[in-house]
Amino acid sequence: MEQLYLKRLGRNVRFIRQKRGWTQEKLAEQAKIHPVYVSYIEKGSRNPSITKVFNIIRALDCRPAEAFRGIL
Repeated sequence: MEQLYLKRLGRNVRFIRQKRGWTQEKLAEQAKIHPVYVSYIEKGSRNPSITKVFNIIRALDCRPAEAFRGIL
């Protein structure tokens, strides 16, 4: 079940990032994380800390509900 949550979070992050026209590198720069880590999050292959998730949400300037849509 946890893997499903991570994949949905990653899908949402990718969707929001692409909607803004950003590359993974741009998101990584804005969120102060490594670009490879952004890729792992979007694939759902990493379980990011809540701090990292909120850094991404702030960088994307979106509501937490948008990032977590469809997870529960």
